[in-house]
Amino acid sequence: EGFRSVVYDHTRKGLFAAGLLAAAGTLVYLFVNLVALEKTPSLVFEAVGRSKTTVVLWDKLLVLAAGILFLVAQRWQAAGRWGRLVGMLVVVLASAGSVYDDVHAGDIDFAPVYPTLFALVATGTLPLRPLQTLVMTLCVSVTLFVGEALLVPRGSTAALGVIPEQIPFMFVVTVVLTGISMLLFVTRYEQYRARAVAESLQKRVTDYARDLEDHAVLLEDEKRRTEEHARKVVELERLKDRFFANISHEFRTPLTLIMGPADDAIEGEYGSISDGVKSQFALIRSSAQRLLRLVNDLLDLSKLDAGAVKLHPRDVDVAEFLTPIVGSFSDLARRKGLKLLHESDISSLQASFDPDAIEKVVFNLISNALKFTPAGGSVRVKLTTESGDDGEQFCISVRDTGPGIESDQLEHIFDRFHQVESDDSRPHEGTGLGLALVRELVELHGGRASVDSEPGFGSEFVIRIPTGHRVASPVMSRSGALEVVDLTASAPQLDTAGETGQGAPSFAPLVLVVDNDEGIRGYVRSHLRSHYRVDESADGVEALEKMRAEKPALVICDVMMPRMDGFEFCRHVRNDPDLADVPIVLLTARADEESRLEGLRLGADDYMPKPFSSTELLARVENLIELRRMLKLRATGVGVEPSPVDVQSVDQVFLDRVKEIVEAHIQDSNFGVDWLADEVALSPRQLQRRMRKLTRLSAAGYVRLMRLKRAEQLLVKRAGNVSEVAYAVGFRDAAHFSKLFRQTFGVLPSEVTAEDDVPAVRD
Repeated sequence: EGFRSVVYDHTRKGLFAAGLLAAAGTLVYLFVNLVALEKTPSLVFEAVGRSKTTVVLWDKLLVLAAGILFLVAQRWQAAGRWGRLVGMLVVVLASAGSVYDDVHAGDIDFAPVYPTLFALVATGTLPLRPLQTLVMTLCVSVTLFVGEALLVPRGSTAALGVIPEQIPFMFVVTVVLTGISMLLFVTRYEQYRARAVAESLQKRVTDYARDLEDHAVLLEDEKRRTEEHARKVVELERLKDRFFANISHEFRTPLTLIMGPADDAIEGEYGSISDGVKSQFALIRSSAQRLLRLVNDLLDLSKLDAGAVKLHPRDVDVAEFLTPIVGSFSDLARRKGLKLLHESDISSLQASFDPDAIEKVVFNLISNALKFTPAGGSVRVKLTTESGDDGEQFCISVRDTGPGIESDQLEHIFDRFHQVESDDSRPHEGTGLGLALVRELVELHGGRASVDSEPGFGSEFVIRIPTGHRVASPVMSRSGALEVVDLTASAPQLDTAGETGQGAPSFAPLVLVVDNDEGIRGYVRSHLRSHYRVDESADGVEALEKMRAEKPALVICDVMMPRMDGFEFCRHVRNDPDLADVPIVLLTARADEESRLEGLRLGADDYMPKPFSSTELLARVENLIELRRMLKLRATGVGVEPSPVDVQSVDQVFLDRVKEIVEAHIQDSNFGVDWLADEVALSPRQLQRRMRKLTRLSAAGYVRLMRLKRAEQLLVKRAGNVSEVAYAVGFRDAAHFSKLFRQTFGVLPSEVTAEDDVPAVRD
């Protein structure tokens, strides 16, 4: 059906081409001969022959008539199926008419030029089938022969002899034209087939292109939905981080009110208590610290998910770094009836890692081992080195003799919230966060965490970290640092019995406490009121009004408050010329690095996260107020200083005596405030008042600072390792010593070398 429509189209075009060729050719021929060459027209040949100056019109008019018939047929059969038949009839009729031109008397031979020409034009222009061409050519031959026989002029003697001579010629013409028609028909059909295949392919390509466009539209919609989903995920992550930050704040505030009074009671702040009550307070403090660690674990995992945890690697001696951490668990191990072993194949190894992050890792592994090891068992912590794909790496293994872990649980042991079930099908105590945090922090260092366990024979956890690994990233926030539970060290005793209930004199400096939590304000006030006048405000707006009414010596301010938060409060104070010199201590649960930097950039003099040590807070308040007082004296006393008097004051003699006594007993861990008071012939209360007046430090704080400064001298002189130096200056626990040393000087004891400058004491 498709090829038939193509044939119809070829027929229409062929009739038009044949008619135009015949008509135009004839008209051009007549114009050239009659007009240009000025020949004489003649309808037929003269009997005497042809003249070179005569143009015979009969045959030309016959061709013109055939062309007109072709054009008429083209117009008439433009969309019909009889176009080829009409063309064939025109050829036959024109061939019959051409007989008149060549029938004449004389010796002129007949040549079937016009019938052959007509048949050739029809074959070349019309899409005739081979059979149609054969029929048309035979009809032309028969017409030619019949015309020759019937239309021979009278008197011709040779005309009848012409027909037999024309038969071979017409036979050859018939065969040739039939062959040409066959070739043309086959060629047209193959062209149609090729065109049909091309159109089919083009249609398929178009369909594919349309499908691709539709698919592209679907992909674009999917991309848009994915981007929207990603935006929502990011928003959810932001809300989750905000939720954890708020939860952290809400937890840290009550934890401060739990841990602070417990620490004060243990240290004798409220008078002497029995050992049984002290152990209960120690349990309260331990539970609060555990809750704080869980909050920090949640925050760290949230930051890991958000990609906000960055590492601050530095070169650290792994052996010295590990020793105090393991030592801090010795008392806990003894109380549980366990043997804690610390082994090391190396005495010193320098490696680059984030100490805070690896401290969390080691703490989690050791605490888990102690938790699941029954009494009479042992926990071994071992430090080794080995060669890995990334070069040399150090390995810390923690092996226990506990119940072990079933093989089907091992592959999930580092998953979040996964808890290993015990024999009674109840999960062990814990949240399943510690080991997940271990794996992610180790992998963040480019290392690997693994576990090997056999039920009934204990478990062994191993972390492997490249020694030369460098992490080019900003400092990690220390807000999530795990607090090492110190169950053995005796905290410095602050003998303030009888003073907590007394108020400071009217001339004492004024300290303004700004916090929306009444419990925090009361707790801070209880520790400051014996030394300073204390005023309170619930938010920044009220605090600014009170500061303008009476300028305080120092402000202790929370960050998250209604109406005006701590950051905005700092900005207002620093922009007020009358209040810009007032020192500000931000005391808040927002302990991440970004918040700390934001507070310091806005002008805060110090930033303390909750929970906090009341002793440390008091020391920082004393230092900041004294520093402001000294700066004012120096600014107002320039050029008025008299000549020095070479007389030693009574206070200086007293301080020299105290210094001499402390240095004499600095190695004795039992030396404290009561002992010192007996040596200087004062009551502990009198000693406390006089030391605060002269040094702005409590008696216990003075002794502790003397011990730490002597330790710094010994470390610079390389008089021993960290543990040996700690014991040499009267500390019973190396971990507690390291913590106090870092709080005081800002660096770990292992980071002090003979080439370093002497660290300055922190305010």
